[in-house]
Amino acid sequence: MRRTLAWAAIVVTALLLQSTVFAQIKLAGAKPELMYLVTIVLAMLEGPNSGAVAGFSAGMAQDFLLNDPKGMTALVLTLVGYVVGIVRQFITTPSPALPTILVGSATAAGLLFYGFVA
Repeated sequence: MRRTLAWAAIVVTALLLQSTVFAQIKLAGAKPELMYLVTIVLAMLEGPNSGAVAGFSAGMAQDFLLNDPKGMTALVLTLVGYVVGIVRQFITTPSPALPTILVGSATAAGLLFYGFVA
């Protein structure tokens, strides 16, 4: 119960930060996607089911807060959370480079899929 509330607080905080502070920041034409980051990290730590649920919840919250088409971000984040949760089972190296590459590639794939679906 405490763990679920902690993750919910993290998702809400990331959503608020993304919609206020990070909405104006762009680095080389790219803006930070905190909801992708939170979903990927949760999927890496908790597994595919928790990653999919967190992705769906975070995506629906982002869709309703930012007035995006309802369900599009939820679909993408659900798939990203589930796939990252599955892939993490095959990561056996203690190197910090592999999770970093996984976060970058999963975010890029999610944004490409969102662009394809939308």
